Amino acid sequence: MAAIQSPGLYLPSIKNNLFMITGTIKVLLTVLLITTSQYAYSQLGGPLNTVDLNTTYVPASGYLHSKDRTQGNLKTTQQTTNLGYSFLISSKSDSLSGKSSSWTGIISGGYSRLINKNDNNTLIPDKLLSSDLGVLYYHSINAKWSLVSFFSAGINSDLEKITSHDLFLNGAFLFIRTYSPHFSIGFGGAIYNAINMPILLPGILLKWDSPGKFKINVDLPSELSVAYDVSKKRELKLALRPKNIFYDVENNLDPKKTLLNYWELPVGLENKWKRKRWDFMLSAGVMRLRSFQFGERGIKNIYQSPPAHMMSANFFVNAGISYRIKK
Repeated sequence: MAAIQSPGLYLPSIKNNLFMITGTIKVLLTVLLITTSQYAYSQLGGPLNTVDLNTTYVPASGYLHSKDRTQGNLKTTQQTTNLGYSFLISSKSDSLSGKSSSWTGIISGGYSRLINKNDNNTLIPDKLLSSDLGVLYYHSINAKWSLVSFFSAGINSDLEKITSHDLFLNGAFLFIRTYSPHFSIGFGGAIYNAINMPILLPGILLKWDSPGKFKINVDLPSELSVAYDVSKKRELKLALRPKNIFYDVENNLDPKKTLLNYWELPVGLENKWKRKRWDFMLSAGVMRLRSFQFGERGIKNIYQSPPAHMMSANFFVNAGISYRIKK
C-alpha cells in the first residue's frame, strides 16, 4: 500500500514529524471519542425529532506503506453516506423544584464505499457499515448540575461475515456542570466492548459557544468551528469534525488482527441555508487525516499501537439535509 501526495505537498524531510503529530492528535482525541456515539453527543441540546442525511465524497487518494512509509500505486476513492434520527421518548418537569428529566431515542448509521485500485493485496475493505441504536437519559440535579447517561448497540462491519464480534456496545455517564447558557463541561466514565470484554475509560464533554452573528463553537468531541450568520436564513462555518469508529473486519493477510480503528480529520467550509422545517448544507475542504489501524482484540492488546495505513491528504465535498418532522 502506498500514498501519492498532491504535487508540491509531499516533503520527505518532514514526513516523520507529520506521523508524530498526527499520532499525538489521535491519542488525545481517543480519550474523547473512543467510547461513545458521536451522534449521541451531538444531540445534547440539539433539535429533536430531526432526520439528518449527508454524503461525503473523497476522490482517488494514495497510501503510505505502514512499515517503511514509501509510496506506491494503490489509490482509493471513498464515498460515505450518513443517516441519523433523534426523537423524544418522554419528558417530565417539576415546576416547584425546577428539576426535569427526559428520555431520547437515537438511530444513526453510516455506509462507506471504498474503490481500491492498482493493488491486489490491500488491507483496506471495499465497504464499511456502522450503526447505532441507543437511548439517552437526561436528569437535572439542581440549577447548575445535571446527569446524562447513554447506552447504544450497533453493527460495525465490513459485511464480509457477520458474527457476534461485529456487535459493538457503548455506554456512558457524565456529570455536567453548566456555568452559563453558552458554556458547560462534563466528566464521567464510559464503557465499550471493542476488545471483546467491557472496559471502563474516562468520558469528557465540553460545550462552549459565543453569542452574536460571529460565533465560535467548541463542542467536544464532535466539533470545533467558527461560524458567521450571513442572514437569518444563511450561515457560513469553518469546521473541524473528527471521527473515530471501530469495525470488525476480515483480515486475510493477518487473521488475528480483525479490529479496525478508523480515523478521519476533515476541515471544511460549510454553507448552510435555513428554512422553517429543513436545513440544506454544502461544504468542501481538506481531509487531512484518514487512518486504518488493524489490531488484535483482548485486554493485553489495549495499549498496543499497531502500524497505521495512512491515506494521503485530499479534498472532499459534502452535501446534507436536515428535516424537522412535525410533532
